[in-house]
Amino acid sequence: HARCCVSCPCGVLQPDLSRCGGLTVGRQIADFAMRRQIECVPHAWLTDLLKAASLHLNAYLMQSVFLEYNVSSASLLNTLCKEPIRMENGYIPVPRGPGLGVEPDEKVIEKYFGQGCFTCPGMSMESIAFGAMMHGADPEAIVKELNELE
Repeated sequence: HARCCVSCPCGVLQPDLSRCGGLTVGRQIADFAMRRQIECVPHAWLTDLLKAASLHLNAYLMQSVFLEYNVSSASLLNTLCKEPIRMENGYIPVPRGPGLGVEPDEKVIEKYFGQGCFTCPGMSMESIAFGAMMHGADPEAIVKELNELE
């Protein structure tokens, strides 16, 4: 992010916590943006879990402009948490429960991920494809790697 702002001045940095390294790196980007007087607008395009984490980054910001998030009705985006995150009177409240403040819906997670992650017995191509998308990985490379383990 620093090289980008030096070589090509920008007015907004949009950390995606699922890609930049999580809340710790997101805070570093936010601090960098504040020192450079650049807006910081978290990019939370995937799920309500990411939206919850990004709302916590927004709460950390000294001047929160807005949160960019996906408003599509795709079921997976909005059902990973037992209670969906919704706008109220033009604002999205920061979740206040333990951790990220939201409770993951275990039934939905099991449906899309099986009994766990890539190497679990409940794994399916559907869960590998989704997990790969969530981690920016190539699903075919994961399948190849798994086949080599056998």
